[in-house]
Amino acid sequence: MKKKIIVSAVLLAISIYAINLFFIQPKSVEKQMKSVAQNLNKKCPIYLEKNSRLDSVSTISNTNFIYYKTLYAMDKRYMKIDSSSAIIRPHLLKEIKENPNYEAFKKHNISIDYVFYDKHGSFVNKISFTPELYAH
Repeated sequence: MKKKIIVSAVLLAISIYAINLFFIQPKSVEKQMKSVAQNLNKKCPIYLEKNSRLDSVSTISNTNFIYYKTLYAMDKRYMKIDSSSAIIRPHLLKEIKENPNYEAFKKHNISIDYVFYDKHGSFVNKISFTPELYAH
């Protein structure tokens, strides 16, 4: 319960900051995205769900926002990448579609990427969502 409250507070702070940057301040989308990434990176690492940690975020121009996450209790050697992706992908897509924190990304047609690493820092998978995927 305590972890959910902390995660909720962090997500609320991020969403308020993102809303302020994307909707109130007259900056280019690219500058706004970089500013959100810089401020979020100052708070990283952030422990999110069970076995998951947000290590950093980055942007590519004004088109992509990238979340770098570590599955800190997982070892790539013992994971079934295809089946884990099949489980994670729908969960992430539902979160993007239903969570108001992603409204600014939707408004500006920004692709959202998640890059996963295991507890040893080995690349596990990249899951990407284009605006066409999450808009409906």
